[in-house]
Amino acid sequence: MLSYRITGGEKKALESGAKWMIDNGCLSNNWRPERWLRRLDSLLPYADTCHGVIMPDVVRWANGDPLGDWRGTYNNLLEWFPLIVRDYPYPVAYALQDNHPPNIIPWNFFDTLFVAGSTQYKLSAQVEYIAKEAKARGKWVHVGRVNSAKRMGIVWWADSCDGTRFKHGNREFAYQSFVETMPNLKTKPRQWRLL
Repeated sequence: MLSYRITGGEKKALESGAKWMIDNGCLSNNWRPERWLRRLDSLLPYADTCHGVIMPDVVRWANGDPLGDWRGTYNNLLEWFPLIVRDYPYPVAYALQDNHPPNIIPWNFFDTLFVAGSTQYKLSAQVEYIAKEAKARGKWVHVGRVNSAKRMGIVWWADSCDGTRFKHGNREFAYQSFVETMPNLKTKPRQWRLL
């Protein structure tokens, strides 16, 4: 997961052909359209390995946990989708936010489902249902803020995940978390792509 701003060490990974997605800065209240578009321009040489550009989402904070605004996020997708599709060769990623009704998911407007929102929502049966529907429709499913073996086991249905513990932690932590999770998963051969 790339940041909306350039960070150290990413160029080597991108040049090696690593798969990537890019965030927009909305979670940390750092959404700046012009900066985000410049960042997309800078990543054009690596467009072939992109899994998704997360469209601007709407997030509020409640008791230390992000609370996604699905209506605002949905409206942002409709606003930004034409520009991204017209001017960039990237897959579009849609941030699934709290209490999004399953019957009005804008399936034709995105390639990647980015599971966002509060922890409670993210780990709910409703999200698992939507994620499985996305998979059945050929969408990539990514879950944000996965920072433990327990959570990795809960989101076994995802194609990929990210978390700051994996980004800033050491390799041994990431490997051990995965090893602890594997025995409880039904789809073990698929799960190595989570890391």
